[in-house]
Amino acid sequence: MAISVKYSDGTVKEFTRTSESNEAQIIMASYSDNYDEVQTIIKEEVALDLNASVWHSPTRGNGTALVLTGLKEIAKLLIDNGADVNFVYDTENHKITPLDSAYKEIEKESTKNNIEKQTQINNLISFLESVGAKKYSQIGDK
Repeated sequence: MAISVKYSDGTVKEFTRTSESNEAQIIMASYSDNYDEVQTIIKEEVALDLNASVWHSPTRGNGTALVLTGLKEIAKLLIDNGADVNFVYDTENHKITPLDSAYKEIEKESTKNNIEKQTQINNLISFLESVGAKKYSQIGDK
């Protein structure tokens, strides 16, 4: 399966494996809530586009690292290293920010009985709002 990475400058590159792109690796590590891997990639890679987005599946795991994480700790690490807290990701169906994504996840989790995951996402939402994150409806296109 091909993986498309769209960089913040608008260029798009195709990769056959996630491991071929540092941006795809960090996005997938964020999606998996793997803090250690995200931290390792950031430490090792000097020229890393933290606002790049990946598209590899029509059903899940598409977006930027900040849009896809469910952990406050990963969000803080990404923002501290240059990820835009209000970067607008265009899903082709609608546009979302990291805060929109977190609210969408809390809605999904509210139908489940996973209190730990709900707490993690609520912590993420609180953190994002504390650093100035907004929903797309609040900022529109930049």
